[in-house]
Amino acid sequence: MEDVKVGNVEKKAVGSVYRLLQRLNPFTHYYESVITQRVKKCSNENYLNFDGHFHDIFSDGDSTPEHMLDVCHRRNIKVASADNHNTVEHWNYYQEAEKNYPDLVYIPGIEVSTQSGDIIAWFPSYRCKDFKNAKALTEEKRLSTEEAIAKIHRAGGVAIAPHPNKYRGIGLRELKILEEEDRIDGVEEINTEAGEYNLLGKRFRLPSFGNSDAHSKINVGSAFSKIPKEYFKDCYEESGRIDKDKFRQKLIEMVRDEKVIIRGMESPSRIIPCLAVKSSFEENIGKTTYANPFSVMLKLTEYFFDKNKVVAKRLASCLKKDPEE
Repeated sequence: MEDVKVGNVEKKAVGSVYRLLQRLNPFTHYYESVITQRVKKCSNENYLNFDGHFHDIFSDGDSTPEHMLDVCHRRNIKVASADNHNTVEHWNYYQEAEKNYPDLVYIPGIEVSTQSGDIIAWFPSYRCKDFKNAKALTEEKRLSTEEAIAKIHRAGGVAIAPHPNKYRGIGLRELKILEEEDRIDGVEEINTEAGEYNLLGKRFRLPSFGNSDAHSKINVGSAFSKIPKEYFKDCYEESGRIDKDKFRQKLIEMVRDEKVIIRGMESPSRIIPCLAVKSSFEENIGKTTYANPFSVMLKLTEYFFDKNKVVAKRLASCLKKDPEE
């Protein structure tokens, strides 16, 4: 990971402003308790909770990778993926942050902008089967959906259609074509940020997922998927320690296996999308972060002036927890 040097004065000043602005949101503390309890209530000892779609300061989010994983840990999200838009800059930061949580596995991901809409890519490792193809997804402008999915597959990953029925989604008509051509690997049928709640998995014969699409740590886990723990039993050592590299590979294999099962009509999918929030107020509470001037400035800066993620790297260093915290 690139070591960005920041002075103590800068670190304290940025940290103080960040914490102050976070606390100005009156819903933060309320929602922290509510969503944590809801996720735990939905949990089952035979399943692992997986939030496979959220964003941080390396994309259009307002929280650091470290903070996002910290909330995942508190909310019993055992498997997580930040799919930042058209970048892999966040991967090294999650690889470092992940070390603090022995029972939490991060899945390297990207949300790729294509000519028809966004596609999520999940990969089996930080280096991928072919990192050159994964990196190319972030460098080539507006690939066709077919080209993007082909590169994802060559890199060893799987392609998931996020919020397909909403703005920035690929659209249900194209999703149907991709399914018929056996290109797409799964579909996101619950997405709290986009307000997507459609039972599309059965309709399109694809593994279906629930994700928060959180752009702030306040909304992590508002939707998630329960994935069978039994499938990953070979990834756990006798001591209980997780072989995370093996786990990542198994998750990609699971998505492919589920697709075969569903298409062959052998049995229902073992993946269960879950919605942890109950009311429209709770579903949209994550959007209250858009009233935070820090969030707005950060999003505008990242999108228009900071393609090299200079600001995000400095913020990640300034907001990094000290070892004694």
